[in-house]
Formats: sequence, structure tokens, C-alpha cells
Amino acid sequence: SSIRFLVAAILLRNDIDPAAFDAACSEINDGIRARKLRRNRSHCLLAALILVNNKQQRLDPARLDRMAEVFRAMKKHHPWITNSGDYAPCALLATTEIGVPEMMERIETAYEGLRQRGYSRGDRLQRASHLMFFNPIEDRVAIDRFDALFHAFKQHGLWMHGGDYDE
Repeated sequence: SSIRFLVAAILLRNDIDPAAFDAACSEINDGIRARKLRRNRSHCLLAALILVNNKQQRLDPARLDRMAEVFRAMKKHHPWITNSGDYAPCALLATTEIGVPEMMERIETAYEGLRQRGYSRGDRLQRASHLMFFNPIEDRVAIDRFDALFHAFKQHGLWMHGGDYDE
């Protein structure tokens, strides 16, 4: 599949030992099960790329704990749209030092701010709000920029829809 090629390219590019990565993937699958989260092979694989991409090429259980904490907090805010497809964004968010309550507040601010401007609720808007968390500017300014870019693309003839929120 295309995910396998992506993973292989990342492993080669970052000089990650495939055997060590495979062991880390097994740890993540076991860790996901131990934390009572649903397993999904491809989404766990993507989370592993984020959580294991370090010099030790090992999974730090504390990072997996934090990923699970982020996932549960996200699920609390959006129980119907948060699923195993959110493991990679949760893993990425778990790499930050920001406390989970503050993180969720900022993500929810972006989600609601965009929703109030007419963007459709759902997984795609949630994914966009995850990405906006990493923007270093103030949340309101980031929401204004997102909206301005989206409308500018439309005005220049690009067909924009919900699938383009995270582009």
C-alpha cells in the first residue's frame, strides 16, 4: 500500500532501523490494547512514526501514555468523530510540553471559531484544528488567516470543500 512506501521512505530517510521500528510498532499495538484503546494497524503505524522517531529508536512509554491522555481528552470533546484515525494527530500533539487541558482549550477554540464561520462540523474540521494548534500566532489570528486563505482559494477558482480543511 502507499502507507508502506511512505513508512519505508521515512525509515530510510531518517536512518531508522527497520527491526527496531517493527519492535516499537509491536510495543505500540500492545500499549494501545493495554490502555484500552481500539487498535488499528495503519493508524498505530503512523503514530509509531511520530513517537519512535528519536535517536534511541525506541518507544518511550510515557509518550504513549500522553498520546492516550490526549486521545481521551479529544474523545471527551468530540465523542462521535474521534476514533483511531486520530492516533497520529494525538501522537504529534503528545510531543509538545503544553498541558492537555490547555491544548484541548486551544484546539476547541479553533474548532468552534471555524464552525461559527460556517465550516462544516466533523473529523476534517477537527483535524484542521489539531494542525492549527501548532501555529505560533494567537489562535484568533490563525482562525482569521485560515478563513482568509480558504476564501481566497475559492475566489481564484479553486473548488474548496471540507476535505481541503487540513491542506
